[in-house]
Amino acid sequence: MPNWREFVADLPFTTKVAWGGVAAWGLMLVGLLAAFWGANPAYADRFLVLLGAAWAAWESRARVAGTPPNPRPIIGTMLLLLAAILLPLGAYFSSRFGPRTLVLWWTAGGCILAASGLLIAGHGFARLRVLAFPLLFIPFALPIPSRVLSQLQSHLQEWTTGTSFAVLSTLGYAVERAGVVLRLPGGDLGVAEACSGVRSVTAITALAAFVAFLRGFGPIRGVVLVLLAI
Repeated sequence: MPNWREFVADLPFTTKVAWGGVAAWGLMLVGLLAAFWGANPAYADRFLVLLGAAWAAWESRARVAGTPPNPRPIIGTMLLLLAAILLPLGAYFSSRFGPRTLVLWWTAGGCILAASGLLIAGHGFARLRVLAFPLLFIPFALPIPSRVLSQLQSHLQEWTTGTSFAVLSTLGYAVERAGVVLRLPGGDLGVAEACSGVRSVTAITALAAFVAFLRGFGPIRGVVLVLLAI
């Protein structure tokens, strides 16, 4: 097994500085997320996603060190230039508007692009593939954009109401449906947005993705497991 400490020690000084910069931006993202979670307790459990991504990266360290380097400096530099545009803008927007959803996605996207660019420029696509899961797992910690969230909540409300109506009717209950409201003899039962299941969907899909990583599923089996979780 490759010696991880020797692998890190052999990295050029400029590469270490660059990774230090990415780590600093990552800490800024964590700070923004912590502020968002403080204002939105429903998302407070998402810190587990960041811990899971960090653990997955640590578990992949031997595979990273053992993958032969095959640098792609041109492609990596292009990604780094794009990240260099996104990250300062993310810092500016965060200072002006705080931890809004767009700011969080902007900052996270810049961090992921910067890390991907460094990996590709210095080591090639093979090492990026090894660390693909930890990088792609991070967005599970982010809030869903409002436009997507409203559509998802609407569809889930309809599905939940329809399923509940079908089950209650099958069990012999006298029930009528009016939109997302079920009319029962004892009173009306409305399926509110909070009852749509959107929080459970995002949490369970993250859990399914993490289980796929733990079990060593390939991309296709992993995507199938996430779809089944939904």
